[in-house]
Amino acid sequence: MLHRIHAGSETSDGVRAGVRAREDLAMFQRVWPAPIARVLAHLYAVSYEVGEP
Repeated sequence: MLHRIHAGSETSDGVRAGVRAREDLAMFQRVWPAPIARVLAHLYAVSYEVGEP
């Protein structure tokens, strides 16, 4: 399943700047031990990679 995000959106800016990844990692670390949280955050980040139009 793909989710398209407008390349000029604030969400896209946050993804490119790494803000989104840090927020996701912090969320996963509240529930999972750090090694598992890092793997989950990495897999989750793949789903919102910003491509060029």
